[in-house]
Amino acid sequence: VESFVVQEYLPDDIETPQPVAMVDLPQADGEGDPARVYGLLTETDLEKIDVGTEVVARFRELFSEGERPINSFKFSVPRGEKR
Repeated sequence: VESFVVQEYLPDDIETPQPVAMVDLPQADGEGDPARVYGLLTETDLEKIDVGTEVVARFRELFSEGERPINSFKFSVPRGEKR
């Protein structure tokens, strides 16, 4: 985690608190600069999140719009390390 914020004030149909983070993902070959991405934090104790916390990416449904689910990556502390 490079940076994060916990959003408290969102439209009524969005669950709060909504933690989001900027995360650096290493290149698949281990070479070059990491890719910096923005995404939701999930399944993680918010009191334990800090800059430098290691997270893993999980492909999850964000919400459903009609018959089509909207999927994206969410980030969480690796299982077994429940921080």
